[in-house]
Amino acid sequence: MSKISIPVLNLHNQAVELLKKESLNFCDREFIFDNYHEGAGQMNNLISAHFTPYSICRSLCQNITYTDCFVDLCAGIGMISYALKRYEEMSFNKPIFGICIEKCTEYYEVGKKLLPEFHWINGDCFDPEVIEQVKELMKGKKFSVISNPPYGNQVKTDSKELLKYTGSTFEYKAIELGAILGAYDGAFLIPQVSAPFRISGVRMHGKKVYEEEYKTKNYKKFVEQTGLEISHNNGYDTVFLEEGEAWRDVSIPTEIACLEYEELNYVAKQEPVQQIGLFDSLLSA
Repeated sequence: MSKISIPVLNLHNQAVELLKKESLNFCDREFIFDNYHEGAGQMNNLISAHFTPYSICRSLCQNITYTDCFVDLCAGIGMISYALKRYEEMSFNKPIFGICIEKCTEYYEVGKKLLPEFHWINGDCFDPEVIEQVKELMKGKKFSVISNPPYGNQVKTDSKELLKYTGSTFEYKAIELGAILGAYDGAFLIPQVSAPFRISGVRMHGKKVYEEEYKTKNYKKFVEQTGLEISHNNGYDTVFLEEGEAWRDVSIPTEIACLEYEELNYVAKQEPVQQIGLFDSLLSA
């Protein structure tokens, strides 16, 4: 990540000072979400975090069923969860129950301060203990999954025993995790090249939204191994951001990928059965 400017760093430092307050008001939260910079710390080169612009977060919210009950994977400081909170507040809907999972302790602490009403978990979302905790908290509930996960294979995770997908593309791993958790549906911000459709940045659709050429070898492998197929969103173009919004130090075409887990009948990977020999069984008798 490139070096941030002095004015941007000064705003980030003001956000850090606000986080020291015992409680935050609405204006405090807005300022921190706008100005807390992921590039100001030393960890970001390792975890490849890029906080999601708010207008994209809002569109993610509009592509899931259960906006009042959700799991936010790789939550960062909670921007998508905050958008869901505001969406529900302005819709006068019932209170939200949300779980935010974030591996980076710095972002976890910031997010927990910004959104204390949600249940925060500091850990790897592929950790079996984290998964069991989420399943226990969501037992008997219908819920959706949202995420802007790390992209590609820059971030490594130990998921070999957990996932059917054997590739290294992190966004596909996160999508399969949504099925493992038992979500009803999900919305994920992923690189455009990982999606089997094209909406963002296309001015004149000479082709169909779905074309066979959009399905990469890696995507076909993901579908073949998991049975999970990605659907397009409700038509949102991620290229168009609201005035004053921008990605920080990165520019990559993205799409909002939707998963209808309830309809896809995903079957989790089975634990290998250990064969017991005749001699072993006699010893244990």
